[in-house]
Amino acid sequence: MIKGEPLNQLLVEIEKQLEFVLQIKMEHSIMFLKAVKTWLQCLVHPHAKFTMYEERENLDESSIIVYDTVQLKIAFLLKEDELAYQLAVRLEKLVKKSLLLIISPEFYFYHSLLLIRRCQQKDRKNMKIVKKQLKRALNQFKKWSEHCPDNFRHKQQLLLAEWDRLQKKETEAMKWYDEAIHSAKTSSDIQIEALANELAGDFYAKKGMHRIAQTYIREAYRCYRLWGAHNKAEQLQHDYPEFTLIEEINQTKNDHKSMITWEGIKRTNGEERSLSAIIQAAASLSEDMNLEQLLGKLLMLIARFKGAEKVCFIRPNGKENDFSIEKAISAQSETYGKNQNVGEYVPILVIQYVYRIKGTIKLQDAVNDFTFSKDHYIQKNKVKSVLCFPVIQQKTVKGIFYLENNQLKNAFASENTEVLKTIASQAVYVLELQHSFGKETKIAVGKKAETTNNELVDPLTERELEVLNLVSIGLTNKEIVENLGLAVGTVKVHLNNIFSKLQVNRRTKAVAQAKELKLL
Repeated sequence: MIKGEPLNQLLVEIEKQLEFVLQIKMEHSIMFLKAVKTWLQCLVHPHAKFTMYEERENLDESSIIVYDTVQLKIAFLLKEDELAYQLAVRLEKLVKKSLLLIISPEFYFYHSLLLIRRCQQKDRKNMKIVKKQLKRALNQFKKWSEHCPDNFRHKQQLLLAEWDRLQKKETEAMKWYDEAIHSAKTSSDIQIEALANELAGDFYAKKGMHRIAQTYIREAYRCYRLWGAHNKAEQLQHDYPEFTLIEEINQTKNDHKSMITWEGIKRTNGEERSLSAIIQAAASLSEDMNLEQLLGKLLMLIARFKGAEKVCFIRPNGKENDFSIEKAISAQSETYGKNQNVGEYVPILVIQYVYRIKGTIKLQDAVNDFTFSKDHYIQKNKVKSVLCFPVIQQKTVKGIFYLENNQLKNAFASENTEVLKTIASQAVYVLELQHSFGKETKIAVGKKAETTNNELVDPLTERELEVLNLVSIGLTNKEIVENLGLAVGTVKVHLNNIFSKLQVNRRTKAVAQAKELKLL
């Protein structure tokens, strides 16, 4: 899910987010964004020194995981191995019991690479333990790769290359390095492309194959510079003084200026902000807030992520022509729907079409689009760019999200909607929680409440509590299976037991009852 967006662009985006959160005084988000800015600058500025961020007072476990995983990644890249190992040790237990799934693959990836590096350098006495940990990580990445190859296949292949290198299976390692580099290019992940080239170069250099090693190290140097990690590129030059790391500086600058990536894919300003969105989502979700505030924040995040002037969350009422606006935000105002005439706020023809086809619509210039130009709202407001998509659960449209930008044509040209739909799915889940136990209910992700399990006649088992926690953050049965490593049938048995013990018949009611009993 976290890819190598250009670091300079990312720092600019973080500055914008800082301005926003400073205005609304979100203390956790302010602290986190400032920390991320400092860490990224360690990659960007030559000779910058990475130091661990230790201010952890008032942070819940989820926030600590996000902080330390980002630090682990940067410490590993800059070869601050002792700091990286300290971070990995204190993270490991937290991640195993964590519900914060977005960031956990990053931990397992860099933790695995760090363990392999330590074994290669000095820690071979713990080889058996390390191999056991690595096998678990490889099995997990295999599942993730099958589920979402664009996000995880190149990382799985790089882990396999390093694993085979550790096992002295050199021919297999060579194959996996090249496949990881190719897959990283295909997935437009220049940071992993750089890292894969660096590790492959190190592999060949250690074998004494210096001409081949120089080719990989040069490519790693080029990719790190293109990514914006100039400090890391300088480190490569220092680590391999025998290699001439030639780079066409002017071409690299032009690449940054036009945002044309290594695969020729244009990245205009404001697009491809998946890491930024995840950072802000994680920071927002670690705040203690009521569900109504959380729903508003998620819509604001969608607006900022896609550069929308207006975002509407529309709920179908079971019929093609019956919709209500649950919440809407725009540059001018914030609207609460329920009894409004939907057609006055959004193009009803677009909403009906998305509901009918259960698919996404992008309009570059809606007012001149032959299919929808006759819509009353589009004509009245001279609408330009539109993005509209459904959130589908169990083959049913649970919500429709409408985004609008009237300043630019084709404002939503980016093909990357995966992170957007993830945030939208969370908004749908928050709405379900609202309907179950009210808008003012407070939610605190990652905090452990005092358990009164003994109040139940038949207390929940430890495994049932784990399943219940995953249900409470909106995970499907399939996602629970992947997270806990259980069979689908076993998860269903646990859910039936939970429903029976809590005397409920639905997931949302189970969550509400568990909160009332302080099980969550």
